Amino acid sequence: MPTTHERSLQGWIKACWLGYFLLFSAFLVTGLLARLFWPASWPSMSDFWSIDPAALPNSIDQVLYRRIYRINLGYHLVHLAGFGGLLGALQASTLGRSRRVWAGLSALAFASLLLLEAIRPGLVAGGHPAPVEPILIAAGGGSLAGLLQWAYLRREGIAVGRWLGRWIAGLVAGVIAAAALLTVLGPLLRPVVRAVFPNDEIFVFVGQVIFFTVYGSVVGLVAGWISRGAARELASTDGAF
Repeated sequence: MPTTHERSLQGWIKACWLGYFLLFSAFLVTGLLARLFWPASWPSMSDFWSIDPAALPNSIDQVLYRRIYRINLGYHLVHLAGFGGLLGALQASTLGRSRRVWAGLSALAFASLLLLEAIRPGLVAGGHPAPVEPILIAAGGGSLAGLLQWAYLRREGIAVGRWLGRWIAGLVAGVIAAAALLTVLGPLLRPVVRAVFPNDEIFVFVGQVIFFTVYGSVVGLVAGWISRGAARELASTDGAF
């Protein structure tokens, strides 16, 4: 039977896994909801996501596109803040710390990623020709959340440098592991999914389900597992560890 300490470590891993799983898989749900309210007069969602906002072609309505882009920024702001905060709340419940503070710092960190849109549109909100959005959200948002939480705990006189290093290393390792797994699964699953779902729209959606669930799960699990031991530094005096 697992000891209390072992259950606490497992709780940290589960919190990281569930938080990242929900953060990425929820893009599927919110994407489906967005389709319900997507005006017929707008370009299709697939056409919109295929356009690089930093290099708009003259063939599209520039004013309309920028309006949709601003709405998309608002959507990402709500999504990243909400599910980033949920990740922090799940972690705080394991650590025995204030969910309000921990979730607030995490929400702020993930929402702050959108500041990168001022440097290069599409980096976080989608449309960039390279797949940088999931990397920045997973590793960038999580690392920034860790930095804010580290600064907060430092003010309380708690040294958590070892955890911060392992947490960031875990996020990077998680992104690499997820990318490697998806690279292997892609060629194996693509013909099977195409045979089962010949409709192009359904085929694309199923591909998104596989990508988001695998990516979020692997990143969360790997980051939680690598940082699990050092997470004891974060716990309150009456917390789980």
